[in-house]
Amino acid sequence: MKISACYITKNEEGTLPRSVTSICGAFDELIVVDTGSDDRTRAVAASLGAHVYDVPWQGDFAAARNAALARVTGDWVLFLDADESYAGEPSLRALVEAMAARGDVDGVRIPLTDVQADGAAAHEAPVWVCRLFRADPLLRYGGRVHEQLYRRGGTLRLVDAPPAYAFHHTGYQPDRLPEKFRRNLALLQQDIAERGERPQHYFYLADCYFGLQRWEEALAYSRRALAVPVVYADSSVKIRHILIESLRRTGAPPEEMLAATQRARQSFPAYAEFAAEEGMVLCALGRLPEAEEALLWSLRLYFSPDRAALRDTYLTVASLAVIARRLGELAEQRGAFGEAALGYALAQSFLPDDADRAARQASLARRVEAALPEDIRALAAAQPDCRDGSVFLALLDRLRQEASEALRALVVSLALAGEGLLPHERVLLVEAERQLWTWLAARRQGAPEADAAPASALSVQEPPLVSILIPTYNAPDIFRRTLRSAARQTYPHLEILVADNSTDERTARVLEDYAGDARVRYLRHPDARTKEENFAPFEQAARGDYLQWLMHDDILRPDKVARMAAVLTARPDITLVTSQRAVIDAQGRLTGGSGLEARFPFRDSVEGAFSGEDTGRLMLTTCGNWVGEPSAALFRRADLVHHYWHAESRGYLTISDVAMWLELLEKGNLYVFRAPLSYFRWHASQEGQQPETIVRSRLEWFRLGSDCYRRKVFLVERQAYERQLRLLVGDHDHTLQPFASRVAPPLWREYERMIEKCRAILGTERKEPMR
Repeated sequence: MKISACYITKNEEGTLPRSVTSICGAFDELIVVDTGSDDRTRAVAASLGAHVYDVPWQGDFAAARNAALARVTGDWVLFLDADESYAGEPSLRALVEAMAARGDVDGVRIPLTDVQADGAAAHEAPVWVCRLFRADPLLRYGGRVHEQLYRRGGTLRLVDAPPAYAFHHTGYQPDRLPEKFRRNLALLQQDIAERGERPQHYFYLADCYFGLQRWEEALAYSRRALAVPVVYADSSVKIRHILIESLRRTGAPPEEMLAATQRARQSFPAYAEFAAEEGMVLCALGRLPEAEEALLWSLRLYFSPDRAALRDTYLTVASLAVIARRLGELAEQRGAFGEAALGYALAQSFLPDDADRAARQASLARRVEAALPEDIRALAAAQPDCRDGSVFLALLDRLRQEASEALRALVVSLALAGEGLLPHERVLLVEAERQLWTWLAARRQGAPEADAAPASALSVQEPPLVSILIPTYNAPDIFRRTLRSAARQTYPHLEILVADNSTDERTARVLEDYAGDARVRYLRHPDARTKEENFAPFEQAARGDYLQWLMHDDILRPDKVARMAAVLTARPDITLVTSQRAVIDAQGRLTGGSGLEARFPFRDSVEGAFSGEDTGRLMLTTCGNWVGEPSAALFRRADLVHHYWHAESRGYLTISDVAMWLELLEKGNLYVFRAPLSYFRWHASQEGQQPETIVRSRLEWFRLGSDCYRRKVFLVERQAYERQLRLLVGDHDHTLQPFASRVAPPLWREYERMIEKCRAILGTERKEPMR
């Protein structure tokens, strides 16, 4: 089975290597049709082993793609854009072989997620695209722009790949979008000038005008698109979104907008987007009870397990925060203060750094406290099931009845978003948490009562003890914020250990503020001279069942430990829990400039469990720490032998956290939260950013991968091992050469010897093009 990988390019020297590297091992022939690059694209393609062909640009994407297909000699075609890369772990070659055995399949649709430069998904859900198909003369592309594969004289027979297969696309960066919309509009207008305007153009014209913020034209063409019986390749959902938003932007009467949202909701009843759109319009019309009902329904749809199967969804985290905030405002207006506080808390959980929303929560708390009589406040403090907690308790009861994973996530986020809740509500939530822990523990043990937990619990099981371990050295200012984030955890049973080998007592003075907090223990040993000596006391001092490392410049969200511990309690098969993490700069400001966010491989729409074996193999073949830094994860102490408190794991120094994660993943699976639950502080002076550390890490990745391949752990097949080696060689040839003069000569010589070992194992000569 011969597979031909194809690209059409123009000035893609910066993106092509990453794309080709991502599919190494999946193709036998690489074809690049260049349409007029004036940079090094052709030379880069040749260095990657491509057959490069110069084809003049004719203003027609289908023509360029068909020029590549005409040069294919393989049995199947993998056709990517240079700004697309394979992000799944299963073998594409295995998928081709399975599909080739079927006589009724022309091609395979695989989900493609738009990823921004900061690592966040541009859209919540991926689009499903055909990038893999038979090399058949009857299969060709059509369409000057938004070109589509078709079968001459017949129907294209496509099937969907399993969801573990996925592509990422980085081409839709905000600064590049206007240029792309203008280009596409010009091509559409050229096609119209040659062949006349047809219904097939309407959606794509509306999309271009919408992207260029030409609202009147977008409105006109979205109306035309919805008036004709044409099924568009992209989305019938998107055209309704364009219509509704264009109506809003052009100042259309609310009644007209309401009719549009209701038609959309009738056509797509499972979409939270259109329930939310209708709710906002009803607010503008003053029909507040109906608005509240629609907005609440939109949240229920958003957290429904069925949402994962929907395509072309477009709600963003910012949109969800607006919905939750509006629900808080509506509840506050009718005097339901507990519901209002929960609404604002949910909004805060979506956008934790929104200062205005935090101030609104604080204001609400003061108003409610002032409005409650003294005897009611005393009753509320003494009785945790009092009136203002009814919303949460109702959700908790429903959770027990339905045992829905998605609803549990909603309950936990509502319960633990906590900074703006009233004092008596905080008491309530701690008690409710303890009931939830009891129920989860019973469910884990298979007890019959787990399916119907009692409405109240006077005697509850203590949740597992979590040890938060904070090593620190001469950084009192940033440590102050780190310690505060640990102390603000909503989890009810934890200890906080601080190991300090600072050369002065400024850190000790920070600890004076926590003298009355029985959870905090201070391990002061100024004689410790190394990181390992500073970490070592944790081994004897920590008493927790679960361990949470917290580096002294990182931050935890208030609900991090509680949400992750709930997973470990309920899921014995999970040995490691992590989340996406946000990045902050040296001043503590959120930033997308480090590029670290983009390293998270799991699609933004996915939250849940991942195979430990698959995740370990992904980490090794990409030399990527997909789990995150030590602060990002939570795990059971008993599941790990080589602990981080020796400042190394199995002898690895620069990637000791990776070695630790892999040891845990040998024993179980990984659970990933989509929402960022920790903040990693990135700055150029960090040890991990220094040239010597980077070079040493490559040596350790080679050693770790070779060890796993020898033991047949994660890298069971030679193909996977070779994928890692090719990555290390490519990194040496294309990225790390400038480091030769910036690291110690003995270290660089050791690194060069390692690369030569890689080449020898691969059976390649120096600088041979990658295949």
